[in-house]
Amino acid sequence: MTQGEHLVGGDIGLVRDRIRIILAAANCRTQWKGASEVEFRHGTLLTQTATMIPKRGRMTLSRQGDQVRIDWAVESVGFAKWWLIIWGVLFCWLIFPPFVAYHVVVRKPEEFMSNLLAGV
Repeated sequence: MTQGEHLVGGDIGLVRDRIRIILAAANCRTQWKGASEVEFRHGTLLTQTATMIPKRGRMTLSRQGDQVRIDWAVESVGFAKWWLIIWGVLFCWLIFPPFVAYHVVVRKPEEFMSNLLAGV
């Protein structure tokens, strides 16, 4: 699970509303746990692009001085993740499959979160 934090200026209510809008625009299924924590899922199993591999994530909002701190965690989930890892290990001698597996399983979820938080 990839984790990180992001600082945003402004009111926590405004940041929460922006995150709601961005997650809805990204076609994420969200579940708010209280006023300051959201869990979401993005993507589907039957996809043909690396950006749509199923991902699960969590964001927690907290006040830090005059800014809002967003702690986040995201990971690829499901069958596609394990399928890519198995193919990467089985064909490690080809060099390319392990790089593809790492890119899809680690880098794409991290890139997804950075794109989401860029809009806040």
